Amino acid sequence: MAGKTPRANAGKPTKVRNAARRVAAPREHSLPFSLSDRHDRTIDAKNRLQIASRLFTDRSLRAKGKRFLVAPSILGREGRRVDYLVVVPEAGALELLDAKFKAAGITDSGDRAVLAEQYRSNGQVVPLDKQGRIVLPEALARLVAEKDGKVRVTPEGTHLRIWRPDRHDEHVVWLDRQAHRIAEKRRRGQGKSD
Repeated sequence: MAGKTPRANAGKPTKVRNAARRVAAPREHSLPFSLSDRHDRTIDAKNRLQIASRLFTDRSLRAKGKRFLVAPSILGREGRRVDYLVVVPEAGALELLDAKFKAAGITDSGDRAVLAEQYRSNGQVVPLDKQGRIVLPEALARLVAEKDGKVRVTPEGTHLRIWRPDRHDEHVVWLDRQAHRIAEKRRRGQGKSD
């Protein structure tokens, strides 16, 4: 064995060596919420809103007392009314909002920082209770709830959105139109290829 260096795992059984190779690299950033599904819910008379456990990919966020920043969205279409509330875990809220804005195409880091601070300043922090509910401040609940308290919760990976169901339906129709426009543009050869 002249000239060869001994392997670090040479004396270990094959099973142990293979397990050591399979250790996954740590993920840079895991998303706290899922990316699919939507849930129609009702805000009760005490402004409590149940957050379905399947919306959480980070199960540690389901613990009683975990705190969430709830803020009105300022990125509605055409600068109009508030379309939804944004819900992010309080721990890491500014980083998650930065990721949300970056995904929305806001490339300037200074602009993203200002927007994240604006959400933090206009939002309120609310805890999760042992039944998995958050209590929405009255002013925020009025922005999105129908008269009977109906709302729609959609997970977006970095955050949750709480919508009035009719505004979410409008948004889905708008997205569908945009998707058809993009598809038609690509069929005509005007779009960029993947």
